[in-house]
Amino acid sequence: MCRFIDSIKSNKNERANKNIIKSGLQSFNKQDYDTEEREFICDYFYELSQIVNVDIKKDLNNWLYGNVINTMIKVMSAFKKPDNIIETLSQDCTVCNSKLETFILENQPDIPDTAYDIVKCKTCGEFNLIDKGPGIKRLKFGNYDWVEQLSKDEYNDEQAKTRLEQIKFFRK
Repeated sequence: MCRFIDSIKSNKNERANKNIIKSGLQSFNKQDYDTEEREFICDYFYELSQIVNVDIKKDLNNWLYGNVINTMIKVMSAFKKPDNIIETLSQDCTVCNSKLETFILENQPDIPDTAYDIVKCKTCGEFNLIDKGPGIKRLKFGNYDWVEQLSKDEYNDEQAKTRLEQIKFFRK
């Protein structure tokens, strides 16, 4: 972990950061952990990779599932039909005005509007609040990463905005 912190402080390049993260992941013997613990380790290393904008998904999958299963997953995904986008919801990022798009893949009229989403813009890293509305059965994120979901049973509009401000303050 110290190597990772030192790398960030010294502004090393993307490749150096990726190698340090991969090395840290490989220091864990996955046989020593159960499935839930291995998934937690992968989540942790994924978060670290996001901090320095490094893509280590392939390495995480290889560590978690092994090369053979990971290869099988890739082959199966090649035969998967592309998603059919039936609607696009869009709002502007509050800082950089990038389009934060939500691609609706399937609707179902009886699904209620149950949550606000706090998301992080992939362009500038700003946290934003998205209220998608009812009837969405399947969706895909556009230019943002999902951060947190706030149940509308527990949060009203004002409380959701307050939670967004807390996340902005504590996670920057």
